[in-house]
Amino acid sequence: MSSTTDELACVYSALLLHDAGMEVSHENISNVLGAFGIEVASYWPKLFAQFFSSQDMAELVSSQCAVGASAGGAAAGGAAEETKEDAPADEEEEEEESSSEGGFGGLF
Repeated sequence: MSSTTDELACVYSALLLHDAGMEVSHENISNVLGAFGIEVASYWPKLFAQFFSSQDMAELVSSQCAVGASAGGAAAGGAAEETKEDAPADEEEEEEESSSEGGFGGLF
């Protein structure tokens, strides 16, 4: 496995343990990985257990969800604002074109 895959496996194991209400320790991370048949370098579970022991896991998860939601909302909101501004201009141009055509498609 690559180091990125090892890291992701440990993160997902830690999240699984947290969700199950279990202690996020290197033994538990190793047990979860073993249960799924995932082999990682022996230092990864210890490293992640040490990191998560000094963090509030619920805070980490909720803060990342909030950041993702606000970033997505801002992008969507910006696109909606542009559409609102463009719409009246388009309607005015269409009205000007149709009134100059004289009602008969520009034949006369």
